[in-house]
Amino acid sequence: MTDDIGHKVSTETEDDLKDRLRTLLGDNALAYVDLELPPATPPDEARKRHNARTARYKHAQALQQAPDSEAVRQATSNVLLSLLLANGPDGPALFRRAVKELTDAGYDQKESRHSLLRLLATYQERRTAWQRRTLQKLGRALVRQLRGNNP
Repeated sequence: MTDDIGHKVSTETEDDLKDRLRTLLGDNALAYVDLELPPATPPDEARKRHNARTARYKHAQALQQAPDSEAVRQATSNVLLSLLLANGPDGPALFRRAVKELTDAGYDQKESRHSLLRLLATYQERRTAWQRRTLQKLGRALVRQLRGNNP
């Protein structure tokens, strides 16, 4: 069964979902279901200053064309995906290890395989889009600097 946009809809009972929650988070996991969290508070001055420092740091990093940790993760992922697509001798082992990483993190093995295969099918488009977004981000930082609109 799928929803209006083609996503698989869960047909599991509440007990099935509770069992999956226990498997993922342990025997006390059901306490999370009944936990009432306080409403989110608006950011205070310390949070605003922190956000401003982070924005300045990211701006300086972009001006230096220094990759942040997310860019390094994305580049590493692109290398791995390109190795998987190359059909070399290491491809099947890399695929199995990627699926194992996902299952070790709690994801379903079959769903992990399918997700990885979907990602591989659209790898080139995703890679190109990421590179284009990154170039635009770096360009925007230079334009802001030239205009004097520094964070």
